[in-house]
Amino acid sequence: MIDVKEATNIAADFVNALYSQEQLTNGMLEEVELSDDDAYWYITLGFNHITSGTHPIEPIRIPQTQRIYKTVKIDTETGQPRAMKNKDVPTA
Repeated sequence: MIDVKEATNIAADFVNALYSQEQLTNGMLEEVELSDDDAYWYITLGFNHITSGTHPIEPIRIPQTQRIYKTVKIDTETGQPRAMKNKDVPTA
């Protein structure tokens, strides 16, 4: 069985590979959960996603940052990612 540290590294590599063309910064481990049957790790990672928005008055592009969260399901025996989902986090 892979340990939580290895599962976290696999999840981070998986997300970074899928979003290699995106500007993801400030990656952090947010949550870790082992399924009740010990079959899967659920690893939630948070990132800042930088996009370009339009200034409301001037015709210029300005960077905008949005925090996104991804939960990756990792098989505990093989270490293979099995799923990735968006995690909605309420904003204050």
